[in-house]
Amino acid sequence: MGPLNRYVAAVSDKELVLDAIERLPRSATLAQIRARLEFIAALKEGERSFDRGEVILQAAVEKQFHSWVKRWRTKSSGRPKRSAISPR
Repeated sequence: MGPLNRYVAAVSDKELVLDAIERLPRSATLAQIRARLEFIAALKEGERSFDRGEVILQAAVEKQFHSWVKRWRTKSSGRPKRSAISPR
């Protein structure tokens, strides 16, 4: 566990949020603040998922991705289909 992970594990969610808000510029908008908080929440949820063993290894994702691409190419003959509302 790196120093940042140890820090994050040692502080409460409230402390993380307060620290994140303190680091934003004084001119930060509510949208920017919300985006920062959503980012932190997503990281924390990912960390909890990892702790529960709910992870997918990169190699498995790559294998799945390649099968999706192969299936898509088979269905579309290697070319994306034109949209029905295409100008041509």
